[in-house]
Amino acid sequence: MAEVNFKNIEIVDRKNELRELQDALKRVAGGKGETVFISGEAGIGKTRIVEELIGKAEEANFKVIRGQCLPETLEPLFPFKSALSRASLEYLLANKPPPMVLSAYLINSAGLVIAKAERRETNLDPDIFVGMLTAIEAFVKDSLKIMGSEENANLNSLSYGDYNILIQTSGELSLATVIKGEPNEFLIGDMQRILREIEMRMSTWDGENVPEEVQSSVEWFITSQKYDGRYLVGEPSIVQENIFDNILMGLQRLSEKYPLVLFIDDLQWADRTSLNFLYYLARNTRHNRVLIIGTYRPEEIIPAGGKLHPLEETLNNLASEGLVKIIGLPRLSKEDTMILISRILGDFDANVGEKIYKESGGNPLFVIEIIKLLITEKWLHSDGKRWKLNVRAEKIIIPKKAYELIKRRLERLEDEEREIIDVAAVIGDEFDTVLLSLTTAMDELSILRKLNNIYRKHKLIYVKDGKYHFEHSIIREVLYNELLDELRRKYHRIIGDIIYELNRDNLGAVVNVLAHHYYEARDPKAVEYLVELGDRAKKNYANDEALEFYSRALELVQEDDVKVKILESMGEIYTNLGDYENAKAKFETALKLCTDELTRSRLIRRIAGVLSKMGEYESALEALRGMLNKVSSTVESGRIYKEMGFILFMRGEYQRALELFRDALKIFSEAEVGEVKRDIAEVLKGVGSIHLILGDYDKSKKYYTKALELMKDVGDMKEVAEILADMGTVYFSLGDLERAEKIYSSSLKIMETVGYKYGIVSLLNNLGNVHFRRWKLKEALEYYQRSFEISERINLRSGMGMILNNMGSIHYIMGNFEEALSNFTRSLALSRELGDKYTAAYTLLNISRVYWEQRKIKYAYGIAKKALEMVRESGDKNGQIEALLTLADIRVSMKKVQSADTYAKEALEIAQSIGSRDYEMQARRVLGAVYRDLGNYRKAIIELTKAMRYFKGTNNLVELARTYYELGKLWKLRKDAKLARENFKNAKEIFTRYGMKAWVERCDSELTF
Repeated sequence: MAEVNFKNIEIVDRKNELRELQDALKRVAGGKGETVFISGEAGIGKTRIVEELIGKAEEANFKVIRGQCLPETLEPLFPFKSALSRASLEYLLANKPPPMVLSAYLINSAGLVIAKAERRETNLDPDIFVGMLTAIEAFVKDSLKIMGSEENANLNSLSYGDYNILIQTSGELSLATVIKGEPNEFLIGDMQRILREIEMRMSTWDGENVPEEVQSSVEWFITSQKYDGRYLVGEPSIVQENIFDNILMGLQRLSEKYPLVLFIDDLQWADRTSLNFLYYLARNTRHNRVLIIGTYRPEEIIPAGGKLHPLEETLNNLASEGLVKIIGLPRLSKEDTMILISRILGDFDANVGEKIYKESGGNPLFVIEIIKLLITEKWLHSDGKRWKLNVRAEKIIIPKKAYELIKRRLERLEDEEREIIDVAAVIGDEFDTVLLSLTTAMDELSILRKLNNIYRKHKLIYVKDGKYHFEHSIIREVLYNELLDELRRKYHRIIGDIIYELNRDNLGAVVNVLAHHYYEARDPKAVEYLVELGDRAKKNYANDEALEFYSRALELVQEDDVKVKILESMGEIYTNLGDYENAKAKFETALKLCTDELTRSRLIRRIAGVLSKMGEYESALEALRGMLNKVSSTVESGRIYKEMGFILFMRGEYQRALELFRDALKIFSEAEVGEVKRDIAEVLKGVGSIHLILGDYDKSKKYYTKALELMKDVGDMKEVAEILADMGTVYFSLGDLERAEKIYSSSLKIMETVGYKYGIVSLLNNLGNVHFRRWKLKEALEYYQRSFEISERINLRSGMGMILNNMGSIHYIMGNFEEALSNFTRSLALSRELGDKYTAAYTLLNISRVYWEQRKIKYAYGIAKKALEMVRESGDKNGQIEALLTLADIRVSMKKVQSADTYAKEALEIAQSIGSRDYEMQARRVLGAVYRDLGNYRKAIIELTKAMRYFKGTNNLVELARTYYELGKLWKLRKDAKLARENFKNAKEIFTRYGMKAWVERCDSELTF
């Protein structure tokens, strides 16, 4: 009988698709990262074509990292955990605090310590340490490699007693850190960065005293608090960002040594966090040697309940940014189906091929299953040379679907074989003999024999790495779905109990498995594990997975107090997601079940917070007032006052908010300090913010300073950094740019230490503003660009809007009006989409300025008036000054001098009321132009001279240039050609320096007399 080949079948008719993938492989090897998704129905050969590509990749020295999504798990990042674990890179995903750096040493090529920093508790003798290093030949070759690469000669790790040591070498210098805990990519990156900085500073070293900056750089590993062995901020969003970045940085660093293929199979079953991370990787590996490949079944991502499937959302996001190429695999043509059949059977009669093609429709899996069925049913036989049908083709009835085909194959199993494989299907995609034996009560040897038969005779399973797997996911799906509900649940319960007993001493490692089996068994024991998984997912900011775990727990939970806990957690998540209707519903349902006074009050505060975010301020206040009369706890009363104060603050009722904040502070002052320290700090910060908006900067500083001291005691470094940033804004508003920059920089260091990307974006933007105000346009643009890149990286759309606005402002000043308008238009669209009226107002103001420059005066005036209306509504004093001055400039150019006078004087009044000298002098510059055009030259000279003298003493050279320009026009009207030319030339020199082409042209035009 002719042999049948079901293994290692050469791929058929995928030449074009394979060529596309191989071309992508070449581009990736050249440094251009790509993401490719392969789409096709079950059995079409998606995984098979990827396996073919992986073979080519490995021949080209690519490192391959592969993971698979499973339908039975919602564990966040499961496919990446499995992929990184198989590639011995699991440390990249370790959700652990950063390591503690015990000591850091800068060592020269002679093995001498030239700078060091040590914690007091460090007992490691540096001379012993350096002796150990120098005793190792070139100490990089024989050390353990962090990335498992023998070619990595730059970063190494080794163990010494109870210590782990990381070493980074560059040129003649080495930097070593001794740590406790798991190394992470942030530490590795910081070592590389600091060593580069040290190299630059040591380039002129005389060999005597080490520069103080070098010693400080080494000490940074101890003093920064970043590597104290704990999370400085345990906020879920920050933790998740850091996990994402740690994996990303690790893969990027690995790709410098090897080009990478990251393959994730069956994405239709991926958890949302994995999809978010996939999107994150695709966006941030475009310039790295990383090829991301995913496969999915399009028939399984159909929208449900009016919502897109999570994978479809991800595909839309990737496609909108041009980040993904989708390769769809069609069924095989008749000709190619015949080739596939011949590779399995060899020679065959024409009617055999016709029958198989007709029934399979060209699906490769169907082709294989039909051949197996024909042979099993003895409808197909071989005479040793050729395969033929035993009966007429039309009499052979073959099921139309793979499910039915596989069911027919399963019918050939013996009873015990079927029981074993049924249980295996309930266990999961991967199973072993121990769990099968305990569940079926069969001895392990019997099970091994039966599994051997299932493998060799029926081809339903295979063995890999000591574990059994189903030949295809469809086989397991058929087995699982064929079980009666009651039997399936019974199996799940038994398996859950066995896993519990086997792991009694380490249940934390199997919580996900226990939750799955008990939930599918509809056993209330699942609640405990589902809630734990929900809490874990919530902690790691895996919101969709957390909501799913909590929802499943609610189906089975019986105790009201547990229901309240679950509902409150779900409400918190919906609040963070901005789904306020669902958040409110969850909190209200919890409130109905709750009898505990403090919990009820907390829920009311949460509901009020949601209502305020929905703009329903009065309803929020009413709910809080109602609860205020019911609580007996004075501290809780204070927290209600605090919540009411923040609601009034959001509504713009600043005086009433201040009164409530004072009431809260009075209550908190009588409570235990430790209990309310954070509450007091939050209230003081709120009071400071109100005074900042009102322009009372002295009071604002006072309250921020008090809040800062308390928050430092609380130990919340993120909040400390945010309060510092607010204080920086006070000094920025006062025009004290040097102090503002210093404070912003301090805040930025903390934000970078805790890894808070949102704060980093904001502070880079603020530092850009400082440099912008100093008219250091190139430096400002660099800060804005860094801020924008991080915003893109974390998809912070609100951040992008403000930064685009600022970048557009620089292009506007430089006379690049079209580019400026493009940035402003994008910013406005984002702001409106997000309901960000603050950014929208400033963006409208900037658009009006561009139109003014382009001589579209009426458009400019109408838009600026709208911007003024918006900042008046918000009470933003700085915004009002900006809008009024812009309107005054526009009205001067329109020869509407009286209204220009009104606008400029109002701007001057507000600037003086808030103590902003910079804005005051800008207003005087505009007033000088107004008086000039009114013919009141004496007043014009007074105002313009005041502005000129002030701006000469500042870094605001562009305002100085504009003042020179207005003075030039004044002296031109007064027929003093010498003074006119002198002022126009002074203005032109500054405008030229900053590339302000439009203003240079204006000066040239005025100089033609």
